[in-house]
Amino acid sequence: LGDAPVLEELSAAGEIKHGTMGEAAETYNLRTYAKALAVTRVMIVNDDLMAFSRIPAAFGARAAELEGDLVVSNILVANPNMADAGALFQTSVPNRGGNLASSGTAITVASLAAGRAVMRKQTGINGARINVSPAFLVVGPDKETEAQQLVATVLLPNQSSAVNPFAGQLQVKVDPRITGNLWFLIAAPSSIDTIELAYLQGRVGPVVEEAVEFDVDGAKIRCLFDVTAKAIDNRGMYRNPGA
Repeated sequence: LGDAPVLEELSAAGEIKHGTMGEAAETYNLRTYAKALAVTRVMIVNDDLMAFSRIPAAFGARAAELEGDLVVSNILVANPNMADAGALFQTSVPNRGGNLASSGTAITVASLAAGRAVMRKQTGINGARINVSPAFLVVGPDKETEAQQLVATVLLPNQSSAVNPFAGQLQVKVDPRITGNLWFLIAAPSSIDTIELAYLQGRVGPVVEEAVEFDVDGAKIRCLFDVTAKAIDNRGMYRNPGA
């Protein structure tokens, strides 16, 4: 769902004109991921370390890893196409603002300011100014220290009179799926749609089930996870190849 229609001054006759809501064309479908384990009675009896009791937690960790793959690897890093056949991150996109730096730069006040300006100038589906600002600085391990130093520094290095406007303003998020110098600015989800992580209604997370096997003396444990991730709008995200 896009922008609400522009408000117009009420005429002397008191007639309220009708408008329409803007709509985007992004669609997605849930996918089911699953795996099963066979456990024999002998294995359970000899499990002195209570390893099998930790299987649900282990499946949960795998589910969290899958969520990260869907969001970071498949969307942020892979830069997939949107419904208009254009890539999520581009320097210039018809009918939706560009959100890709023209050249890679290090994480500095100047480069963050450039990215923030791009986000501030974005307009919505109906052309209305949305004035969105970044809330997260997303990096890989190679840029973690650089990012943390910048957002934590009140005064810029070697410039005792220069105040850092980004100090304490951005949360640094680090993900090992992001390699090299690549970095992103992403708005808060409360301000604009960015990436949606969707689940089956009533199942917000993996479901681990156990069934007794009658043919053999044991049981089977399976994990089912209905989940998908989709980039909904590019306007709340900015990508810089880094340097």
